[in-house]
Amino acid sequence: LVFWGTVRGFGSIAVLCLWEPSIEIFFLWQIIVGVTQVAMMRWALWRRINDAEGLASFSWRELHSLKGFAGGMLMITIIGALLSQSDKIILSRLVSLELFGFYTLAWTVASGLTRVATPLIQAFSPHFTELVSVGKHEEMQQQLSLASQVMSVLILPPAVLIVVIGEPILTAWTRNPLVAAGAAPLLSLLVVGTAFASCSYPALSALYSRKQIGAVVAINFLALVIFMPLLIWAVVKIGAMGAALVWVLYGIYQYVGYQFLEGRGRTLTSVFGPLMQNFVAPLLTSVLVAVLVFLWLGDSPSDIKLLLSLCVGLILSWLAALFVCGDLFGIVAEKVKCRPLFSR
Repeated sequence: LVFWGTVRGFGSIAVLCLWEPSIEIFFLWQIIVGVTQVAMMRWALWRRINDAEGLASFSWRELHSLKGFAGGMLMITIIGALLSQSDKIILSRLVSLELFGFYTLAWTVASGLTRVATPLIQAFSPHFTELVSVGKHEEMQQQLSLASQVMSVLILPPAVLIVVIGEPILTAWTRNPLVAAGAAPLLSLLVVGTAFASCSYPALSALYSRKQIGAVVAINFLALVIFMPLLIWAVVKIGAMGAALVWVLYGIYQYVGYQFLEGRGRTLTSVFGPLMQNFVAPLLTSVLVAVLVFLWLGDSPSDIKLLLSLCVGLILSWLAALFVCGDLFGIVAEKVKCRPLFSR
């Protein structure tokens, strides 16, 4: 994935410089690399499968046995795509091109959080499934709590910093104060919604591991019924800010809904105790550090001061969030203690 991502990114720069600097050439390169990547991954997969005894072959019977799970996942994917992309479709029809550009820029920055959250939960998911399949439910809860802490520690500090000092960050990146001022309020809201949605991934993955697909489908279908009309109304009334506000509500809805489904059958204490440690505590420490960074920056900070503040703020936020997450802090402290300070 790293290799193909590099080819897709740097290769597009090369073809734009050497061939023709047009959007058509850019997308053509993306298509070529995407098709090649799929073909190579397919070849590698079948090569590994056929190393086992006997050649692998397609089986309708095996596919039929998974129809319930696959059908539920298909519905969840379709509804998720509708909810996550409908705001851009509706805004492109109802607001000015300039405002739509501000929203798209803010969305691009906010969606960067999912590029951290998605591979992280993909690493935990197989282990969740393994623990559920062998009946180790207590250990499963421990791993779920650990995954939630890791997600919060990685996602919340940068998310809160972007919310608090989003406009200086956008100004330094775009070199356009007008664009930064137009996109910053949207960015703050979109980051909040994305952070909540990303932190819901561990609970959602646990539901998948327990094959509670029906409950997840119900949560997503209800979200479609509630938020699609709300999105249209909010965009008509408030414009792009309305779409961003709906995204915040949708992110909170996802987080609360999946936490509720995952915690069914347990006492309130056993649910709210981990919630405070896994989410609320790292959130509060991240907010505290971000406010201190904001106060230290002042008005119109230089690029060097902004970069230094971001680096120091991120490090302090990560350390503070790690410190209040007891299970994760214990594991990291043990790893650091066991590793020699200097090694050959």
